[in-house]
Amino acid sequence: MDYKELNTETEFQRFDKEHPEKGELIANMKYDEPYNFVINEFLKLEWIILSFGCFKNDRICIKYSQTTGEFFLADMNDGGHTTKCRLVKVKRSKFYNNQAELIEWTANRGAEFWKRSAKNEIN
Repeated sequence: MDYKELNTETEFQRFDKEHPEKGELIANMKYDEPYNFVINEFLKLEWIILSFGCFKNDRICIKYSQTTGEFFLADMNDGGHTTKCRLVKVKRSKFYNNQAELIEWTANRGAEFWKRSAKNEIN
């Protein structure tokens, strides 16, 4: 699995500035809502590990779309009959101003992804 780790807020700010949003991976996708997503498209997204600020003790992994520049919280559940993936589009400001909420989404192996019903099926 390829991934990038950003260890300081300065590194994240640089990455953020150099990779602006330039489209929508999923048309009209709302922020902060889980969307079911197909595995083959899920695997095309890049993993980024954040380990700065509040993330220093509670590192989180996010997905990044090289095509659109969007950030997503993401989880994959492969414990059932079929693999299921979920994405939650995240406003960039949350990485600076609301890290605790992002940690909550990803705590306990992404429990929030599966407790909240997905608004849409993306296939």
